[in-house]
Amino acid sequence: MLTISRITRLLGRQTSPLNRIVSRNKITITNYNASETCNVHRPTPILLLRTNNADKIPCLWQQKFSELGYSSVQAYIELPQDQEPLQTSYGELKQATTELSFFPPLMISFGQVAWRISQKYVSNKPVSGLVMVEASNDDSNSELLQKYPMSEFEPHFPLLMLSNSKAPLFLDGWVDHIAPNDTDTFAQVVDWMDQVGM
Repeated sequence: MLTISRITRLLGRQTSPLNRIVSRNKITITNYNASETCNVHRPTPILLLRTNNADKIPCLWQQKFSELGYSSVQAYIELPQDQEPLQTSYGELKQATTELSFFPPLMISFGQVAWRISQKYVSNKPVSGLVMVEASNDDSNSELLQKYPMSEFEPHFPLLMLSNSKAPLFLDGWVDHIAPNDTDTFAQVVDWMDQVGM
């Protein structure tokens, strides 16, 4: 028989799983369709990933991609404060993109933490390509990067790193590495996309 004291004890045992639900990571998804005024609608979707809320460059790029005929999805991941933040961030991104159910996208990640989440993503999910862009206001530090280890993968798709920093060793010989110019990094990415046939 269930008494009040027995129900209280049973509920008391359930506090741990309920806490995990409350502390669920936050991911914000923004969809943009190809502009209706564009003559050519391109089949490859764009997935933009950022972890810094102050970085508004991905928002601007999403508009520009729309004008060029690309549909895009922007994912902003608020970094989790749990024991395995990389796994949590990857799980949230995987769940969000599964719900969208689109053709393997060109993934563009901004900043070093987003790079590492995208590496985990592409090691498990199909993509048409990966672009890692140096963020203008990247606030990642060595302590934060330790929580987001690199995920090695075999690239069977085009890869671009637009950064002044060195490419990860496991990508040596696989990645197109370009230093960002001060005027228009978007144009650099679009030129590269044209070169690889996207």
